[in-house]
Parts: sequence; structure tokens; C-alpha cells
Amino acid sequence: MSEYYGPPTAYTSPSILSLAEGLQATLGISYPTSLTNGQYLEYGSERVYPEIPIYYPPISVASLPREVIDNILKFDIIWQCLPTLKACALVCSAWLPLVRELLFETLVVTDGHPTNNFKAFDLLLKKSPGVCYCIRALSLRPDRLLESRTGKTLNSTTLREMLAYLPRLTALEINGLRLDGGEGNLSFLPPHSCLEELKITNMHSWMNSGKDMLDIFSVFSHVQTLRLERLGQLKGAIIFEDHGACFTPDMISSIKIPRSLTTSCIYMASISQPHFYLEVLKQAHSLDTLEAVTVECEDAQLLPGITSDLGSFLTDSGTNVLELNISLVNCWRYRQPIYIETDCARIYGELVPAIQYMPSLHMFTLSLLAQHNPEVTARPTLDVWSIMISMLSALPPTTQIINLVLEVEKYDETFQDRHLPWLSPHFNWTRLQVALNRFPYLEAVRFISSAVAGAIALNNSEWDLEGRKITYYLPELAERGILRFGMI
Repeated sequence: MSEYYGPPTAYTSPSILSLAEGLQATLGISYPTSLTNGQYLEYGSERVYPEIPIYYPPISVASLPREVIDNILKFDIIWQCLPTLKACALVCSAWLPLVRELLFETLVVTDGHPTNNFKAFDLLLKKSPGVCYCIRALSLRPDRLLESRTGKTLNSTTLREMLAYLPRLTALEINGLRLDGGEGNLSFLPPHSCLEELKITNMHSWMNSGKDMLDIFSVFSHVQTLRLERLGQLKGAIIFEDHGACFTPDMISSIKIPRSLTTSCIYMASISQPHFYLEVLKQAHSLDTLEAVTVECEDAQLLPGITSDLGSFLTDSGTNVLELNISLVNCWRYRQPIYIETDCARIYGELVPAIQYMPSLHMFTLSLLAQHNPEVTARPTLDVWSIMISMLSALPPTTQIINLVLEVEKYDETFQDRHLPWLSPHFNWTRLQVALNRFPYLEAVRFISSAVAGAIALNNSEWDLEGRKITYYLPELAERGILRFGMI
């Protein structure tokens, strides 16, 4: 096997031209010869640095059985190391197709001069049909070095032709492009695409009306995952895990969605005008059951709109919800317990009434932020958990799993009982026991502690104390063997 050198420790700016020179003789692929310096490709999650000196011996006919070759290629050291792939391909010509597939299966193209870079990549595809057939996932990311104020654009026709050369492309990401002549429509996407996953990000002013969104759903009814993020002044997102998208509220007034649209999850986080999003959901006629509804707000001022609109949507649509997740953790103002109490009461008043009559609810999760400020008394936090117990009392009796997550801020080695409500002697365990006894099909009640970023998690002795205290105050649930304790 030929000699080769590992990746250098200090990298300059590699180029597509260098990659072409390194792989042309190795893999028998033709590349364009006039490319701009300072450009590069990435493979998978790691960049490829092609400036590696290689000794090229004569390529001979394979003398090893094919099954032996396949077994060798299974080793991580083979397919994760570009020099090793080159060296192996030089020894055995039968490895060339497999090596080519491994090298070009996932590509990330990015540069500070997207017009030149994409032109070079387009030439590469035109002159190398073998490479085109290998590409399954492609990410175009000129945004790393491209400032939107530069006004640099890419011709939508060029992008369309480039994608048309990729017959096996199943995943496409377009991030930060400003298309010339392609904004407001889908002209840059090739017809008869076999795409399964499409993500478009940071393409401002790309959608001009609800019709553009309708076109997306109509064209990509076969796409399993569709994500449209930050296409305007979007502050949050609804993510549909199957056929789904993130919409810019000020760009959508009314829209009709094909009946083929299916939705499994809603994730609502800091959405400025949630009723626009939910209006889209109302017109999804096949939306009978939601696997999960998650409410997580980083901007507490937006929470009233989210809870009221989501509650109205769930009540009016009659949609069943299997899992409800409420998180009051990430907002800075929740470090003051009074705000947690206010927002928790709002959720109880506006959202829970829409959930309590849903017979399909399987799991309920509530995440709160515990205080570690010695000046903060335990009483406000206990009021919050009193509202939490009221939430549990309002849930349908079919609920099977209840998760109570407490995000702990702990920055020193001391720990006082009042910082965790269920370690406080004032916590109303009797009321919690009564609330949990309402669920005859209850499979698990999980008490979970999680350390926020920069905090120190509970140590083993603190967590053991917590578990013993909960078991002591909830003996009936402990006898049923459904109490669970954990840390994240």
C-alpha cells in the first residue's frame, strides 16, 4: 500500500482545484482546471484538506476477493480518513466505485465568493457524472463569509441546473443565498426531485405571499421533512416533524393546505403572532391527532398570545394531543419567582381547559426554574407548584406518564432545602398525592433535576435525599413502583 501523510495540524485555505489535483489520478474523475483559489469543500461533518503529498504507484487489477475488500472498507479507519481512502484505491482498482461513493455521499460547499464557487462546482458536476451519482446530501452555505449587505447573488437558473445533475439527491440544505430571479417562487428547484429532506434558511424576503407557501406544500408533498427557518423577521418557529415548516407571520394572511398534509408535532417558542401559524394548522384537514405540543417561551411577553391562541385552536379543532410539554425555564425574568407564578397561572387558565377533555393525552411534562438566590424566599416558588398541582388535577384520567422537571441553578457547594420545593417542609404533599391518585392508568411519575448552563448539578447525596423524601411523602405511589428519579 502506498505511503501517505495524515492531515496537517495547521491548515491554509484549501481549494477545489487542490482537491481536483489530488483526486483526479486517484479516482479517475475529471475536474475543471480553472477554479478560484480560496475555495473548499467539506465532507460530512469534517472538512477535507486535500493538500497531502501522495505517492502514486501504478494501478493494478484487483487480486483480492470482493468480499474481502468489502470487509476491509467497513473499518472506520478506512472510510473516515481521506488519505487512507486514496491509498487503498491506488492499490486495488475494484475499490474505486466504493471509495468514490464514500467520499462524495455528503458534500458541504461554502465560500466567501458564492458566484465563483458555485460556478466551479457546477463545472465539476458537468464533467464528472460519476460524482453526481454518488451525491446523496448537499449543503450550500455561502453565509459563513457572505454578508447580506454585499448584495452578492446566485442565478436561480444556475442553481436549478446544478441540482438537476444530482439524480440521487435526497437531502438538500440552502443557507443564506440571495437568488437572482428566484425569489418568491420555486424556479430554482428541479422537477421530479427525489428529495426526502429540504431545509431553507436565512433567505430573507423569499416568500412574498401565502401563495408561495401553498406552492411549497404542493410541490413537496412527498418530502418527509421540510424546514423553512428565518425567512424574514421570524423570532420563533413551529416545527412539524413530518410535513412541516416554519412560517413568517407577517407574510401569511390566508392559506389553504392540501389534504395530504400530515403533522405530528408542534413546537412553539417565542412566536410573535401565533394565530397565523395556528390558522395554517386549522386548515390541515387531516390533523386529527398531534403527537406532541411543546410550549417553551424565551420572551415572556409573547406567552399570552401563545397560550390563548393554542388553547383556542385545540378547543375549536377537536384535535387530540398525545403529549403536552410546558417549559418555563429559558426566560431571564423567570429568575424572579413571581413571574413564573403569573405565567404558570396563565397556562393553567388558558391552555389546560383545552387539554382536560382530550381522552388521548398520554404524557404531561412541566419544567420550572428553581431559585438559588438566598434572598428569595421559598414561598413564591411553592405557590408556583401549587398551581402545578392544580394542573395535574385538571388533566384527563387517561394520563399515563407525568414528568416534573426542575432546572436547578447552583453555583456553590452549599445547598439549602428551600431551593427545591419538594425538599421544603411547606410543600403540600397530601394535595399532590390526591392529585396523582386520580390517574388509574399511571405508569410513571418522574421527578427530574436538571442543571442549567453554567450550573453545578446535584451531587449524589443531595439526589439521594431528594428521592428518599419523595418516597416517604408518596407511600402509595412508592408501593405501586411508579416513582422515578433522574438527572439530566
